[in-house]
Amino acid sequence: MQQNEFELDEQMAQETKDFVVSSLKIIRPSQVPNIDVNLSRKARAANTAKVLSKLNFENLVKLEVLVKNSADGHEIPVSIFTPKDCVADAPITVFYHGGGWTFGSRDSHYHAVASCATLTKTIWASVEYRLAPENKFLVQIGDCENALRWILDNKASIGSQNSKVGVSGDSAGGHYAAILAHQFKKELDYQILVYPCVDLITVYDSYAKYSKDCYLINPVLINFFINNLMDEKDVGMPRASPLFYQDFEDLPKCLIICAELDPLVDQSVAYEKKLRQNKVECVLYQVNGTVHGFFHNGVFLPHAFGQAVRQIADFIEKL
Repeated sequence: MQQNEFELDEQMAQETKDFVVSSLKIIRPSQVPNIDVNLSRKARAANTAKVLSKLNFENLVKLEVLVKNSADGHEIPVSIFTPKDCVADAPITVFYHGGGWTFGSRDSHYHAVASCATLTKTIWASVEYRLAPENKFLVQIGDCENALRWILDNKASIGSQNSKVGVSGDSAGGHYAAILAHQFKKELDYQILVYPCVDLITVYDSYAKYSKDCYLINPVLINFFINNLMDEKDVGMPRASPLFYQDFEDLPKCLIICAELDPLVDQSVAYEKKLRQNKVECVLYQVNGTVHGFFHNGVFLPHAFGQAVRQIADFIEKL
């Protein structure tokens, strides 16, 4: 099947066009809501396993821990990646994976997190929170909170007592990271948000501009994910949309990375504006010619992913 059989955006870089075509041959975003979630997860896990079989980060020491959720005793798996050439007093970044709150795992984001740890020569911890729709909003936040609390309490043994700690995540994971940056702002030193979802309410212009399947996420899929996360009556829950929080004082410095051709791009712009209005140090970096999801698909989109990781490395180096 040729590229011209799909409606692509001419602003896409060639690597993005190639990736989009290969993705659309498997499934179109608008079809995802019609497929059983567990079947979709199995298919995604199978594809992830193929990618993992070809990866080898020998430079990293990987530690697996289980952190208990204090509310219900659920054990939260956390993978901690420490480079063998780790810098002294290395910062510790706690990462929450994306996947529309419904999909994704530490495995799906292994390449992204391991690459960040490798390039920055710092410590990254990847958290396996519970997914929707089986678990509705606040259950996952509890998992994310408890994992972060454990990292903060044990940073001396993970890195050093002088290690700075930050939160990060992409898309739905960026949503959780942004929320936790508010909750733990007096204990955190930075936040790195990759095309985060920070507003569950507003319909942005970019939703209409990038609504076709070729962008790999569209308003149909976004609404499907939000409805998985919470019941319709709860969408306006105050804790759910960090953009509308009242208190931005003392938030940690922030790096926001967005994709040019992404329905969520206007959210990144709006959040950067809100942070700056509240005198929070913030950098917004846009990766041009690419789409939502490029960060955890860095194996297939090395140019776009490379730009993002270099920005992250520069940001961390200047902490």
